[in-house]
Amino acid sequence: MIQTELSSDPFKEYRLATASGLSKGALLLDLSWPQLTYAAVDDVQPRHIFKIPRGPQQSLINIRPVDECPSLCVSAADIVHYNDGKYNWTDTADFDANDPADLATISFAAQTPLAASYGLMQEMYQVAAELHWRTTDGRDNPSLLFDTPQNLAVGGGSMAVGTLEFYKRYRQCRPGDWAADPNFVSSTAYHDMIIAALNYYNHGPKNANTNYGADAWNFSQQFSPTHPLSKIFP
Repeated sequence: MIQTELSSDPFKEYRLATASGLSKGALLLDLSWPQLTYAAVDDVQPRHIFKIPRGPQQSLINIRPVDECPSLCVSAADIVHYNDGKYNWTDTADFDANDPADLATISFAAQTPLAASYGLMQEMYQVAAELHWRTTDGRDNPSLLFDTPQNLAVGGGSMAVGTLEFYKRYRQCRPGDWAADPNFVSSTAYHDMIIAALNYYNHGPKNANTNYGADAWNFSQQFSPTHPLSKIFP
């Protein structure tokens, strides 16, 4: 979906240059280009964890700032083909990371700043933009979604916008008074609705990663509220 948004606000401001001729976004923070290592704070930095065959004898090395269009484009196919074995993205998708025909469908320039998820809440930049997220000083760079003290001080980070997204997903599970004044008949009913909300939030297609909500619930048991009367939402 990101590919269809590259010429619209705010995405056009933070896109990477493409093989099709679109220029780099005017507001994209790319502080280390054209060096070989990324700056600690910029919008393009998340891609540095992925490997592509750019080293000696085409050995796999981490993506560098110089690996950009038009001369050294990095496609989504490159990232998936060389990194799926580690990250298992296609385990729940009808896609073969080693099939040239499947890879051809994602041969476009990888828009990692726009397609990445950020922070503790793993907030997708596209969703944050749809929720009109921005900092108190009016910026909406993708990297400002990282939960750093500097970002949090100006209204950035993933916590607030991620909680808003989850709250909206929760409301989708049961409309009306159930959202504002829940009255669960049992703890099981509460459990089932939270899992449904978690699935709305992040599991993707209905036929993929269907255990996401239950897995997230089980993991959350390690982090119980500090007070027994704590609410989910203020």
